[in-house]
Amino acid sequence: MDNQESNKDWKKRGKGKIVSTVKHYAFYSGYLKHTLKSNRIPRQEYNKFLADLMRTLMDAVIEEHLEVKFSNIGSFRVKETKMQFITADGQMNKSIPTNWDASWKYWRELHPDKTDVEIIALSNKPIIRHENESRNNHIYRFNWDKRTTLLKNKSYYTFRPTRLAKEKLARVLKTNENVTFYG
Repeated sequence: MDNQESNKDWKKRGKGKIVSTVKHYAFYSGYLKHTLKSNRIPRQEYNKFLADLMRTLMDAVIEEHLEVKFSNIGSFRVKETKMQFITADGQMNKSIPTNWDASWKYWRELHPDKTDVEIIALSNKPIIRHENESRNNHIYRFNWDKRTTLLKNKSYYTFRPTRLAKEKLARVLKTNENVTFYG
């Protein structure tokens, strides 16, 4: 019995894979290595250039519904996918975003005598998910298509859009009913 319990310890989830983030200031050192001294620009101008470039690319992806392709690292776009509420085994799909406002409102109505801390401690609370009926049950996410990527170990690389880009996408989706992104 003790042997089985000790074998379970190694199966516990750890912190996951090694996460490394590349920030824009890491590109500046590469820029310095590959640029002649007479052609270099200061770090502040370089940072402004990168910020302006990324803002322009995100505007093209979000507002003009374009797919931005780079020669060696693939393409970026907004992907529209139909929400699947039930998985193949008949369970509720957990990848659908949670509607926290509606869930907390429901939990407070369900347990009016409990505080928020006590509600958090409860297990098996019903969770309310976003149905996104205004968008015909579709969700929209930024997608990095890595099929044409020449990077080694490309499965370890991810693209996380900035908060401004995500907010801009949400604003465009809320204001324009006729916006179409292709899946």
